[in-house]
Amino acid sequence: MNAEEEVMEGNSMESSGTTGRSPLKVLLIAYACEPDRGSEPGTGWNTALGLAKLHEVWVATRANNRGPVEAALAGVDENERPQFLYLDPPAWTLRLKARGWMPIQVFYFFWQRAVAKHLRRSGEHFDILHQLTFNSFEVPPLAFAGMSGAKVWGPIGGGQTVPCKLLRAFGPVSARKEAWRNWRVAISAQAPWVRQTLRHTNQALFANRETSELLGPKCSGQTGMMIDVGVDLQKFRPTEDRSGDIGVTFLAAGRLEARKGFSLLLEAFAGLVVEQPDVRLRIVGDGPERSRLESEISMLGLDDHVTLTGAVSHDAI
Repeated sequence: MNAEEEVMEGNSMESSGTTGRSPLKVLLIAYACEPDRGSEPGTGWNTALGLAKLHEVWVATRANNRGPVEAALAGVDENERPQFLYLDPPAWTLRLKARGWMPIQVFYFFWQRAVAKHLRRSGEHFDILHQLTFNSFEVPPLAFAGMSGAKVWGPIGGGQTVPCKLLRAFGPVSARKEAWRNWRVAISAQAPWVRQTLRHTNQALFANRETSELLGPKCSGQTGMMIDVGVDLQKFRPTEDRSGDIGVTFLAAGRLEARKGFSLLLEAFAGLVVEQPDVRLRIVGDGPERSRLESEISMLGLDDHVTLTGAVSHDAI
């Protein structure tokens, strides 16, 4: 079984017991890792739990994740419990980040350096080192350098860009930010540290087609795909039969920011309402775009069809 198959089997979160193979010692490098969260924090946490059912799993994550992680681990069977390394970069980087003087990408670079330094000092050996979160390719896994064991990087994302014709949906400020990001993605893909890491990675797992097409040709090892959102399948599942409901209700959940494309959703939904007046749309989440979306809902005449619920818990979703 190759590295991708090992990781993907654990990530399915549906395997239990033993497989007849000796368990592997796996290190997950997961800056974002937190229980009862969505997006990348949920990916870090749920992947760790899934893999720990089959293998000896260690997780390197942020020190500020310790509280919620330790509380949640208390409810996990000790035979299926991953072990955590809580690491942070030097204190001065924490101060700059807290004051908003250090971009998250720069802070993440220093965090990766701290992980690499800790691993080299510890002398620990791992069969697989898996860079899991963040999934942006712009800061590659520095911890790979000088470490033995198979290197898995993924899900790798960040290679998506916004077509120029769709920038209008972002509003003037966000459109400029996305145009700048389009340029940054193209330049970052040629960065020597990105190209070198891809050459020394045994398995690169891409989160989407765009990133695969951008970086896949630069890989020397195996490539594949990996979904970039891990969820608790015991929590996110149908709970009741709604087949008797009148009409159809659509659900969209996420942070209300321009790059999520909620404005495009509203524009498309307005066209559907013309054809199917009994449809409804429920948008779950909060963020800086909320007031703008409320205005668009009124402007499109969708007040009776669209509900903004605000942020709610995973249990409520």
